[in-house]
Amino acid sequence: MAKAPIISIMTMSRKLLGAMVFVLLFPIAMVLAILALPFGRSIDRKPEEVVRYLRDFIDGTGEDWDWDDFVSIQIEDPRLEDIRRRANAYPDIDQAALLALLHEAELLASATL
Repeated sequence: MAKAPIISIMTMSRKLLGAMVFVLLFPIAMVLAILALPFGRSIDRKPEEVVRYLRDFIDGTGEDWDWDDFVSIQIEDPRLEDIRRRANAYPDIDQAALLALLHEAELLASATL
């Protein structure tokens, strides 16, 4: 009868330790999962969205993180993904190259209407 409390204390301490590990590691796992989101998937952007991102960047009218959102997430459509990938070379490309990408995206947008 004296052994029962020892087993119970050991079981409770294992459960407590497991709960503490979960409480400590869960937030870290969630942060890592959120940070990994842009790297593991692509987005279904429309040509009109790509046009808007490029035009806003060229005109300087976009929000603070718009350009980063555009160039950081792969696009499912291979034609738009190629435009995104080339735009991601900025600032190594000049204004004329950005305008050419905008024109290319506008052609794709007009073809889908």
